[in-house]
Parts: sequence; C-alpha cells; structure tokens
Amino acid sequence: MVRAPYPALRAGLAELLRASGLIVVDEDADAPGDVPVIDADVLVVDVGEDEPGAVDDARALGLPNVFLRADSRPPRLDAPAGAAAEGWITRDATADELGAAVRAVAAGLTVLDPAFVRAVRPADEPEAAPGSNEARLTARELDVLRQIALGLPNKAIALRLGISEHTVKFHVGAVLSKLDASSRTEAVTIAARSGLLAL
Repeated sequence: MVRAPYPALRAGLAELLRASGLIVVDEDADAPGDVPVIDADVLVVDVGEDEPGAVDDARALGLPNVFLRADSRPPRLDAPAGAAAEGWITRDATADELGAAVRAVAAGLTVLDPAFVRAVRPADEPEAAPGSNEARLTARELDVLRQIALGLPNKAIALRLGISEHTVKFHVGAVLSKLDASSRTEAVTIAARSGLLAL
C-alpha cells in the first residue's frame, strides 16, 4: 500500500513499485482509519512535510513500513521494541532499490539508505572495525553482494558490473566464505543484520 500527501507522489510511487514487480493494493492519502489495509503486506510512505505525524500514523497500523524522505538528517530510528520492520530510503531511489527495500522489510529486515547511515554514524567512528566482515570484504565483493541482494543471478551481475560470469562466481564464493554463509540468501541476511548491506 502506498501513502503520500499528494496524488502525483502516490501515483509515482505506485508506478515504481509496479515496475519492480510488486502489486499495489491501494493508494492512500495520509489519513489513517478510513482505508482498509488488511490486504497490504507493506506500507510505503512518503513522509512529506509532517514527518513525525506521518511516521506515527504509519506505525500505528502495525505493518512493516518503508519511509521515503528527501532530508539527509538522521531518520527517526525510535520504533518501539517488537514493532514491525522499517526501512528508510531517499526519494531518489530507483524502482529496483524501492522494490528491494519493500521485499526486505516484508522479510523482517531493517533497511537504511547509505545516505542515512553516514548521517547516523558519528564522524569519529571508523566505518569498519579491524577484522570486521566489512573490513574483510573488498570493494568489488561489496558490489557483488549488493547485486545479490537485488536477487540477480550471476549472469545479470556480470552484465551490470562489466565483468565475466566466472569472476562473479569467484566473488560470490569469497563473499559466502567471508560471511560464513551457506547460501546467497543467508549472506544477504547476515550482511543486512550487521549493517554491512544497506538495502
């Protein structure tokens, strides 16, 4: 389900979601209570100008939420314990990125756009502690991991990154080994939970 303060935003979000292969069951303004949301698995919300109100209203429905915002300030990561999964992404997200965020929160994962990760992390905190998974993964392995998170097969990853399929297989093997994962899905889950992968 899509919720945004303006009809053009709602229509645009709905089209992006459909382009990523998802089904939009309803488009809602920002008034809770009037629109049934029983059939929705995830609520996608453009927070508009009244972010606190939009976030509180969305959280009250008890669905996993994906919030979109333009501001690069740290988002409200204050959901109560036991609340449904949440994602925070920027308004300039692509259809693939938006679709990946929706699928991730539907699976119970937390999604945080890299722009917000930088805003949340203190300036003097290193991006990766020595010996951490992030420190051990190379830049190319991180690129491959991001493509795996989008659900792409090796051939598609190779085309996107401009490398051979054999090289992709090599990097996938390295990622699985370094994350101690037995499958691609497990690697993405481990990476997302550890903050290594911002979906």
